[in-house]
Amino acid sequence: MENLDNISFIIPTLNEEKNLPRLLNSIQKTMGEFIYEVLVVDNGSNDKTQNIALTHNTKLLVDQEATIGGLRNIGARSASYDILVFLDADISLEPNWIYKLQEDIKSWPKDDLIITGNSYLVPESSSLVEKHWFSKLVNTNDNYINSGHLITTTTMFKKVNGFNEDLRTGEDYDFCRRAKNKNGVVRKCKNLKGFHHGFPKTIAQFILREAWHGKEDFQSISKLIHSKTALASLANFTLLASAFFLVVAADNRFFAIVPLTLMAILSLATAQIKFGKNTTAKELIPTALFTQFYFFGRVLSPFLKMKRPKARS
Repeated sequence: MENLDNISFIIPTLNEEKNLPRLLNSIQKTMGEFIYEVLVVDNGSNDKTQNIALTHNTKLLVDQEATIGGLRNIGARSASYDILVFLDADISLEPNWIYKLQEDIKSWPKDDLIITGNSYLVPESSSLVEKHWFSKLVNTNDNYINSGHLITTTTMFKKVNGFNEDLRTGEDYDFCRRAKNKNGVVRKCKNLKGFHHGFPKTIAQFILREAWHGKEDFQSISKLIHSKTALASLANFTLLASAFFLVVAADNRFFAIVPLTLMAILSLATAQIKFGKNTTAKELIPTALFTQFYFFGRVLSPFLKMKRPKARS
């Protein structure tokens, strides 16, 4: 690939006036004199997002009807350069990010069929939800790259025809899956650091976030039975309902211990599987507790009528 330093940053937005300046400033700081462009693809913000994009000399595109995948596709198809960097508006890049990317590019396949990037880092000032859940996602060996910090090439993007615009969520997982089917390389670059400032701070926000992300799993029976997370969430709910029935309806608290114990085992096992080596035995119990909130959010998915949250979510 020629012009390895020429980068198109693509940022979907929806009412991001509080976050966008921080991201744009971090891009400017890391890129310095390198050649790059920033494309802000707005979903119809009614705050100052669009004005901020224009005052920072970005290329502003607007589509009020597009899904999150559609917004990213609009940006990518309007990009001028061969390296596409998809970022959510509520992250910021480390000052030496561009140099870490340059180093990683040296190991890219010659056919440019690659998707890379990294998980979000949690800011130093973090809530309990961030500490016991999201901070542990950083070093997990996911089989896909989160689209809030995803890097690919125009060659790879065109090979899979971009993101699936019919998906309301999970478009990044689908994008990476199709890339693998086209012989694309999907791997994290753990040296690339982006700090996420939009993680849920409260349990209620965490539950609603997971309710949104779980919606695709309940779109059909086929998707449901192929989602381990959805099946585990339903199993957990069934156990909880059984315990409630035994305590309230059957007035048998002793036997309620059985489903409650199975819930605890399911939570501990899920936390261990999901986070693996990133969770010590001491940390496993509070993380397992948050797994219950994770399950609760996912099982709420089919019952909550939610509009798409901000693009960053």
